[in-house]
Amino acid sequence: MKAPILQAINLTAEYTGGETEVRALGEVSFAVGREEFVCVVGPSGCGKSTLLRLLGGLLRPTTGRVLIEGWELTGPVSRIGFVFQRSNLMPWRSVERNILLPLEISGIAPEMAKKTVNGLIELVGLAGFERSLPRELSGGMAQRVALARALAHDPEVLLLDEPFAALDALTRERMESEVMRIAQSRKKTVVLVTHSIPEAILLADRVLVLTSRPGRLRMEMAVDLPRPRRTEMMYTKTFGAMAGRVRSAIEEAV
Repeated sequence: MKAPILQAINLTAEYTGGETEVRALGEVSFAVGREEFVCVVGPSGCGKSTLLRLLGGLLRPTTGRVLIEGWELTGPVSRIGFVFQRSNLMPWRSVERNILLPLEISGIAPEMAKKTVNGLIELVGLAGFERSLPRELSGGMAQRVALARALAHDPEVLLLDEPFAALDALTRERMESEVMRIAQSRKKTVVLVTHSIPEAILLADRVLVLTSRPGRLRMEMAVDLPRPRRTEMMYTKTFGAMAGRVRSAIEEAV
């Protein structure tokens, strides 16, 4: 692993659910190397999304710290981009104006912002749909817009919270390939939460398995498959053996 850009140090997360205290995470520690692609899997309700929000500064840990290149994270920063399960686009803004929004908020000069947006639209394959509204887009296209918006500030780290969960199988495969291509071409560090074991192995350099709540790190597995990755790899014995290891770890973690 290259020198870590992102570190989770003894993270715990607790919140109140009705009249009870819920402990979502229990002392999770790991590091993510620069340009590494890490996938997080585990049983439903194990705190995967909570962990991602902690890594992005969207939540504060009950105890523990998140470091980005040694600096403690206390809130959202432009060095970290976030894509949620739903695209969360503003329905009254076109594709280009949805992508433009974070640049407008940051006060980027209009000429520079326009150039950045045009480049991102080309990058995610939405040329010709610049003026389309979200209701005119397919689910996959909407997630492309969300991805482009997350890339607007050229973040070093991308955090993806099950961004393909609502897509059909073929669209999901295309989006997986798109994210791999963008991560490699733009030299991004990626942490992706998913329920899909095959997706995790296909995308990741390393897979992290969490236990049931409170989520703790059960297993780390390096994925030694050559890149570029292709869907056909999922039908090899090596891929199947790795999937079996991850599945066994999840079953043991429940």
